[in-house]
Amino acid sequence: MVKSDRRAWWIAAGLSGLISGIFGPLIGSIIVFGADLVHHRTSSLGDLFKSLLELFGGAWLFAVILFGLPGFIFGCCGGLLLKLFAAKCRSGKGVIVLGAILGLALGSAAPLSLMVYGLVGYGYSWSLPIGYIPLGAVSGAACGVVMTWLLRSRRLLELSAHQTNI
Repeated sequence: MVKSDRRAWWIAAGLSGLISGIFGPLIGSIIVFGADLVHHRTSSLGDLFKSLLELFGGAWLFAVILFGLPGFIFGCCGGLLLKLFAAKCRSGKGVIVLGAILGLALGSAAPLSLMVYGLVGYGYSWSLPIGYIPLGAVSGAACGVVMTWLLRSRRLLELSAHQTNI
């Protein structure tokens, strides 16, 4: 393997990990706070500003602290898998779908990994609400699409030589 090839693999893993570790918890926080805003039917601009301050002041930071490390690790794995499997795809749309599927699977695994770590690492039962698993899946799928777009724009994903329009 040439040194530039190794560098491309490291860059793909690092970018994917950063996107998933920072952007994933942001998406989850926005979904949770958006649902809270809809539920409470906030009508005044002051309440909306207060909710946004809560989102970016504490909730997102707490989500990054809690889900950032598993998101980073799974994001690195997803970036490497995407780079590996992109060479077998024939179209750009196929790579985007592949990135979304990888993000969906690995994003839903991030909340599960925290539950397993709590059980094994500390020996106590720490249960997350079951709603974090689909939330992680949606965040992961969005991160997978963003990760695919970013890696393709940096020319880190090589497609198959037989490209089609499908």
